[in-house]
Parts: sequence; C-alpha cells; structure tokens
Amino acid sequence: MFLYAAVFSVALALCLYAVVRYLRDDRRPVTVAFAVVMAAVASWELLNFLVDAVTTEQLKLLGKNAVNAAVYPVFVYGILAFALVYTDNERWVRPVAVVCVVQIVGMSAALGLAPELLYESNGLVTQGPFTVAGITVDRFVALDRTLKPAFLILWAHAQLVTLATGAILVRYIDQTPRIFVPGQVAAVLVGVVAPLSASFLLVSGVISPAWNPTDLSFIITAIAFGFVVFRYRVFRLTPMGSQQLVGIEDDPAVLLDTDDWVIGSNAAARALFGVESDRREAAAETFFGPFAEQVTWSHGTNAADASLLIEPDDDRRFELATAPVRASAGTIGGRLVVFRDVTDHAEDTQAIRQQNERLEEFADVVADDLRNG
Repeated sequence: MFLYAAVFSVALALCLYAVVRYLRDDRRPVTVAFAVVMAAVASWELLNFLVDAVTTEQLKLLGKNAVNAAVYPVFVYGILAFALVYTDNERWVRPVAVVCVVQIVGMSAALGLAPELLYESNGLVTQGPFTVAGITVDRFVALDRTLKPAFLILWAHAQLVTLATGAILVRYIDQTPRIFVPGQVAAVLVGVVAPLSASFLLVSGVISPAWNPTDLSFIITAIAFGFVVFRYRVFRLTPMGSQQLVGIEDDPAVLLDTDDWVIGSNAAARALFGVESDRREAAAETFFGPFAEQVTWSHGTNAADASLLIEPDDDRRFELATAPVRASAGTIGGRLVVFRDVTDHAEDTQAIRQQNERLEEFADVVADDLRNG
C-alpha cells in the first residue's frame, strides 16, 4: 500500500505540474505527452490500490482487466509519443494516438465479452506476511490467476512498443551527437527502459512478484522524467532548438531558453567564455560571467547594434545577433544568440572617425586663417 501511495503521489504531482504549465503558456505536444504518461502511472497505482482493497474475485479481476485494457496502452503509447516529440517526429504522434484509442476500445470490448481472456481466475488466496528489502508486508488477499496466451501476446506487444521507443531515442542520439545533452537523454532512456526491464524480469520469473518490480520501475520512470523536466528544463525548449546550432562553426553561438538559461552552445562559444568543453548547460551568470547582463539584455530579433567587449586586454569586440526559436506550437521557446567578431571592422571605423576629426580640425584652422587674413 505504501509503495502504491508513493508512486501515485510522485506521478500525480508531475502530472499536475505539466497541466498547469500547459494551461498557462506551454501548449506544446511534449507537455501533453508528459502529462499523459504521468497520469497513466498515477491511474495504474490507484487501480492497484483498489484491487488490493476489494475482497471479491469479480472486482479484483475487473480491476486487473481495467489496467490491461485502458491504463497500460495509455502508458506505453504515451512514452512513445513523448519520445517522438522529443526527437522532432511529431507528425507520428496523431497516428500513435489513434492506434492507442483503437486498442483501448478493442481490448475493453474483448474483456467485456470474455473477462478471463487474459487470466484464468482460480479464486482468492491469502498471501503473506513476508519481508521485502527490510519492509514487512502483512497478510493480504490476492487473486489467484493463471496467465493465458493472450496475456503473453499483450505483454510481447508492450515490449515491442517500448523497444521501438528506445530505438527512436538511440537513433536520434546517433544522428545528432553534437547537440544533445548526455544527461538529459540518459535520463529519458532510463525512464523508458525501467518498466521494460521490470516486466521482463517479472514474467520470466527472475524476480518474485513479492518485490512488485513494475511499481518500483514506475518510481524510476517518474524520477527520471522529473529529472529531465526540472534539471534539464525540457518544458523550456526541447532538443529541436539545438538543431539551429548545427552548421554554426566559426561564430560563437548559444541557445537560451525563456528564463535565460543556456541550454545549448557550440565549441566556439564555450572557448570564448572559458566554459568547460563538455558543458552545454548553465545559468547565464555562470556561462557568460561578467557579460551575462549584456548578453541577456539582447532580446530583440536582430540586435546588431548591441556590442559586447570581450577580453578587454585584446580589445576584441563582438556584435550580438539574436533570433527567436519557436517551439512546435508556434510559441517562442527561446532565442539563438550569435556573437560576430567585428574587431577589425571596429578598428577601421575608428581610424576613419579619427581621420575625419583631424580633417575637421584642419578645416577649422584654415577657416580661422582665412577670416584673420
């Protein structure tokens, strides 16, 4: 019961957070996908709690069927949709949603006609007490069930969808090795793989059902996705914005989210500001140092008149050119800032200005001589 409550609380909190963000200003598919996944986890745990609470065979079987018919497809396809949005494949989200709805309707109808399609119910049994990882579980009443081939087919389908999700992420990493943040993608992969591994270990008999590995894996998934949201600020800007850094090799360039958090940078920018070569994310104050205020001030779409003096000893001067980065819903998700080295141009301009000043002074002297002559 405690495990159900813990997972339910974490998942529900993250789901509500996503919903609040969506209602405020973050109406992007990634927000919806994240909320759906967390809602599925919370619903799964709530149904498990209710299944344990009821004391009749029919209600316990009904609860198990509800999980398999409705909650499981939402969870699996929700993670797939999250991965599709994360890797810029949003065009496939709608077909995935349609498949999910069709499966829910079909499974609900099938289980309504044949409640024991997935399990053969053998009545109720009393289990416990037993101790797992130092935690003692009291006696409880469980449904004695035997898995049928239909359940194994459904289980295999879940594994295939999850493997496809992982393959999409791995392919994205392989194709864009320079722009992703390793910790961010690693957390997403862990969140995806955890339920897959737990389910495999449970069905294969490697781990006893007493350990409840599926629910434990949900904690890992919720924490991993929450880590992505809060640590890597996936709601501010998904990796799609970092694609704009590709091809910018000569000029230093950084990607800022709406809170002036540096979420992407090329090697030239990190070298210019003395940032570690493997660090791509940081607060503006940390990344730009004493120049943070000048850089974050340039919020215009083209602030070519915003000059920034870097390394005063060398008198290097840069002009900041900024461009908005739009999220998938068309909202501004951040901005790209490019630093163009105009030191030579500035020196030429200064020389011309000084020459013009000397000419003006000479003209004044000549004019005075003419007036006095």
